Amino acid sequence: MVVSYLGDDGTEPLWSWSVRNLSGGWDVIGDSSVAANWSWRTLTFTVPSPAAHVNAAGDIDVRFTSATSTNSAELDRMVVEVTQ
Repeated sequence: MVVSYLGDDGTEPLWSWSVRNLSGGWDVIGDSSVAANWSWRTLTFTVPSPAAHVNAAGDIDVRFTSATSTNSAELDRMVVEVTQ
């Protein structure tokens, strides 16, 4: 997954990306710890075992969350590429 991210860096509460697995749980694939503070940054995350995250309809559920309610973030682009 490739994300264009603008927001806090690793000195603030992290934003994280997760994908839903076929058991219904969420697997974290990356976070904003390597981002530059409020400077656009392209982040690339690898989804281990992609087939374990694609449902019968061919959909992938992605979650973008943070443990804080006081900071914001912006996404310019989120691209999911599945390869074998």
